[in-house]
Amino acid sequence: MRDFSVGKSPLEENILEEIQNVAEDLKKMKGAEITNLMKMMIKASCNVIHSLIFGYRYKHDNESLKKIIKTMDNIFSGPGSLSASELFPVLNFIMKDNLKVRREGLSILKKYIEKHITEHRESFDPENIRDFIDMYLVAEKEESERKSVMIPAALLTSIIDLFAAGTDTTATTFDWSFLWMIQYPDVQKRMVRLSDRRHLSYTEATLMEIQRLSNTCPRICPGESLARSELFLIFSNLLHRFEFSKVDPDDILSFEGITTVTTSLSPYRLKAELR
Repeated sequence: MRDFSVGKSPLEENILEEIQNVAEDLKKMKGAEITNLMKMMIKASCNVIHSLIFGYRYKHDNESLKKIIKTMDNIFSGPGSLSASELFPVLNFIMKDNLKVRREGLSILKKYIEKHITEHRESFDPENIRDFIDMYLVAEKEESERKSVMIPAALLTSIIDLFAAGTDTTATTFDWSFLWMIQYPDVQKRMVRLSDRRHLSYTEATLMEIQRLSNTCPRICPGESLARSELFLIFSNLLHRFEFSKVDPDDILSFEGITTVTTSLSPYRLKAELR
């Protein structure tokens, strides 16, 4: 993942492109009530990961993107996790319907990923590295020349981990972050005031505290650092462009999370106005 870290063009350019798309969507609202912020953010998060892994992004109204997001929702929604059923076999019976939906979703995602891996192997050019899969194929070739063995399933597992951290977890953290911002506008104002590079540590610290309070980071995985970078860039950029606030100053916000694989929120409303 080092070659795709922030500061090197592929990741940062992908994130900035998604920021622009989300900003355009928010501008179109013209300060009107927003009830689907989570959906907007999950499209952006999913596209960042998709572009990083597969080398291209979807338009936000593309049906394939909607299908991927629906599949991810099936995998990561509902109580507990797939690994929990392995630790406590009784859960296989108690949550059998939910687990069935998840396993079906995981099967769909695996087929989608495997299709792209096959296409990448067929079109692979070591002189033209397009994305994460190509980087893996380079490493695979180098290991083969050293007579080492790379486990084929490792690539599939890594991609699923990246999708998990960079899509569902990141979008959920965005949802919590904007909820906290409209509840505490003074913090939001300070983050904007200190948005130059000398004071970005305040934004980072605020995001870390939101994640701690909201319990939106349930595990450590290869996509965690990517998710943090994505979260920081999108969140700080949007706060700099828009003022987020309650639709009605008397709105009462709920901070009671719904525990699934991450801790998600009940729907809430807000508005975004250009600064």
